Amino acid sequence: MMRNSNREIHPPPIEISEENLTIEVTTECNNHCRHCFVRANGNEHAEHSLETAGNIIREGYELGYRHLHITGGEPLIWNSLLSLLDLAFERGYESAFCNTNGTMLTEEKCRILADYGEKLTLSVSLQGDETLHDRIRGGGTWKLATGGLRNAIDAGIEMIVFTTVGKSLLPELPAFVDKILREYGIETVTLIQLIRVRDDFFDLSDELLSPRDFIRLVETASLLNLYGLSVEILDNPLANVVADLIGMKWLPRAKPLHRTGRIVILANGRIVPSHSSGDTLGAYRPGKLGSILMSGIYRDAVSADETVCPRCEHHGTCSAQGMIRPSEWYRDMHPEIPYCKRVLETARGMKGIAD
Repeated sequence: MMRNSNREIHPPPIEISEENLTIEVTTECNNHCRHCFVRANGNEHAEHSLETAGNIIREGYELGYRHLHITGGEPLIWNSLLSLLDLAFERGYESAFCNTNGTMLTEEKCRILADYGEKLTLSVSLQGDETLHDRIRGGGTWKLATGGLRNAIDAGIEMIVFTTVGKSLLPELPAFVDKILREYGIETVTLIQLIRVRDDFFDLSDELLSPRDFIRLVETASLLNLYGLSVEILDNPLANVVADLIGMKWLPRAKPLHRTGRIVILANGRIVPSHSSGDTLGAYRPGKLGSILMSGIYRDAVSADETVCPRCEHHGTCSAQGMIRPSEWYRDMHPEIPYCKRVLETARGMKGIAD
């Protein structure tokens, strides 16, 4: 039985009704992805109880959240997933979005999930073609993931494909996007720049995108949209700036990774501004979310940078495109000069050559 906190919760003075409240329900996963930032924390296993997760969604609703994001690990491993969805929709949440690797989307599971109708959206992560996917995520996972994707689509569940882009996929990206959109009827492929995180134990240096690679990603994604193949780059406003600078403005506008209203409660109870972030805002306890959202540490994490960006010659251009903070250090592991600055200087040089 879930206990209600007696603490009075006051909505914070920020607009959060369009943002997702994100809960990492478990760190357990049946895949072994080399780039997973959850695995980078070592072999620590953590998961929320249904009571705790239920308290989080109740508190989030009282603060103003109306959209729920459930992630992991693999959420379908967590035994209380359906119960949490029921609690969320009974509470009044308008939608729920759940990340999955797709391997556990059996026909029976999809029939059950389909009962939530348009309120529920799932994402399936595909790494590229079968060879690349299995190399990064584990042998045989491509067939399981695409089979699960097909089962979900056949059941009528709204589906999104997430694709993490490293060097190996970049040359094959147009063919991959065309295949996914054409064969599975997916409306949009969402692209995520491959990153590294603190204390990871898989060396992915050879897969990280150099500044020139990132520009190529933006060029490719822009041209795919121009020719009717819908893609977006997730939570990376540097793509907005590059697209504007090189005159290829057919890319959907990306939001910042850290932004007002976004908050993630990890399975171990830590609260962070984004799932991949190592910057802890505090530890969850009933009544904590509101105080976190109103705290100075949270405001500093999501507000415009006042130290690095104002001294950069690209500051005005970036601000106009919604990039208000420098790129995170883990974009290519060379923090001495911000990744964004090196990307934009490379793009400006390439544009100068073209002109």
